[in-house]
Amino acid sequence: MFAILLSVVNDENTANSTNRIIADYLLRNLHRLNVLTIYDVAEECFVSRSSIHRFLRQIGFDQFSYLGKYIQDSYQHYHAYYDYVNRENFIDKVKSKMNDMMDDISHFSDTDAVQNLENVNAAKVLITLNHTEVFKKYYDEIIYMSRLVQSDNSIQSNGLRDVYTKYGLLFFLDIVYHQYVKEYVK
Repeated sequence: MFAILLSVVNDENTANSTNRIIADYLLRNLHRLNVLTIYDVAEECFVSRSSIHRFLRQIGFDQFSYLGKYIQDSYQHYHAYYDYVNRENFIDKVKSKMNDMMDDISHFSDTDAVQNLENVNAAKVLITLNHTEVFKKYYDEIIYMSRLVQSDNSIQSNGLRDVYTKYGLLFFLDIVYHQYVKEYVK
């Protein structure tokens, strides 16, 4: 979303356009979007509310309040990520967690779990880290990437997940592909 606003502001074809005025205002007031209303923006930009609505639809938002919520969520993720990477011994901690994760997830290469994926006779299958019981109501079969019990309460839930969520799925899919190549590509 930030890239879209910046591209509108930096496009020389929009030098004096209403969209550029709105985009520039939004960028300069990101920190206030959670308290601003569409009336405030219209008044401060000297544009109509319908111009703001048109612009918001062009950048993918149906309502002004959705933009504010998106910005608020983005700030939450930014702060969580900043706190995550700004820890002492960050690299060593991530390396350690990644090694633990790889040992945990790699049990798929030591078992026939990956090979059994082709034998799944279910309409809805979920491959997940999360061992939350509620999934059992909605999926015919659940394949857990991790042997460790993780739930929404045990995974950091302040907008940022741990190495499992960031790197685990790619590692798991690499294992699945490795097993596939080993088994079926000659």
